Amino acid sequence: MLPSCGEQAFDTFCASLRDRSRQSWLANLLSGRPPQGGMSKTHKRALKTNVSKLEVDLDVARCVQYLWQEDVITDYNKECILSQPTTRAKSKELLHLLPTRGEQAFTVFCNYLRKHQDWLVKLLEENVHSIMGAEKKGFKETAVKRFLADKK
Repeated sequence: MLPSCGEQAFDTFCASLRDRSRQSWLANLLSGRPPQGGMSKTHKRALKTNVSKLEVDLDVARCVQYLWQEDVITDYNKECILSQPTTRAKSKELLHLLPTRGEQAFTVFCNYLRKHQDWLVKLLEENVHSIMGAEKKGFKETAVKRFLADKK
């Protein structure tokens, strides 16, 4: 019966597969989309580290509209976010969803922030750089320790 319900019914069905039943692979197959991976650990950590600032300062309605227009979130995602009772709850819902929307989600989110709330993107970018620096430092230290251990 789904085909007689129109294109929006199919989109809603696919969104439900992705969001409620965690069957993204099936939704992607049915809709002809390439499989979406999750967001990188670095980007997830940057969002998590700045979540309290983002929850308070993010213009969530405008951001959701931008992410929807850029096909980062679905109609269903948009409805779920905007149906939350408070601005902070809307922000929490968006920030909870964003890491599941693929690696491009972070880039598009930062593009929105760069255009409309540049002080927030600076926080994220600084955090990404510090995380990457710490990871490189940790990798180098581990490599040196292994090298020295091999010499003994």
